[in-house]
Amino acid sequence: MSLAFPNPGRSYNPDRQSITFWASDRTLEVTFEIDHSALAMIDSNSKAEDEYLSTFDYHRPLIEAAAIRTYKAHPDFFYILNKDSF
Repeated sequence: MSLAFPNPGRSYNPDRQSITFWASDRTLEVTFEIDHSALAMIDSNSKAEDEYLSTFDYHRPLIEAAAIRTYKAHPDFFYILNKDSF
């Protein structure tokens, strides 16, 4: 089980106030969504799409580490990371 993040792409969902990003485990694609509670915990000043994306980009190593821990605990194809994931 080796999770990698070869694609730096991410997508903001304004309805859910979340950011979706992707990883891979060999040939499997794994989708992660980081929700508003986690983004607010990381940076409480983020209020708009560009601020959420900047927060995500700046703290990407922290977010990827949480994604790896979550994936190792229970391998699956889709996860929602929230403040408890950190």
